Amino acid sequence: MKPQSIGALFYGLWGLLHLVSSGLALWLSYLDQPPGWAALMADAVPGRWSGADELTLAVVRHHSLNVALFGLVSIVIAIALNRRNSRVGWLANLIVVSIVDLGFVLFIVAPGHVPLGLGLVGPSFWLLGAVFTSIGLRSGSENVR
Repeated sequence: MKPQSIGALFYGLWGLLHLVSSGLALWLSYLDQPPGWAALMADAVPGRWSGADELTLAVVRHHSLNVALFGLVSIVIAIALNRRNSRVGWLANLIVVSIVDLGFVLFIVAPGHVPLGLGLVGPSFWLLGAVFTSIGLRSGSENVR
């Protein structure tokens, strides 16, 4: 498997993780009581059970939509451009995913709002995607501009 394909896979996994987690956060924000299996996520996401006001819940829902869209964009770029070793795709996913995950690390992981091991899953996909797509570009076999 070519390095750019491995990088595209990691960017795709990053996108899928963000689609799933944003959907779960959105769903949890509407519940009166979170299910037991969702306790870890429920600790990080305010919902009706936490006494959050409607404005806070609306902000969580809006943020969930944004995270889902970033995840979808990353998947589309990975499939359409990164796997073909495109410089435009490399730069697009590098910028989009880096901005999203740097904010996540600074404002969610570093202050301890999520456990470190769980909080570093997404950033690990980001870094592996960036490394492998960079290696692919350095190999010089660009198929699409």
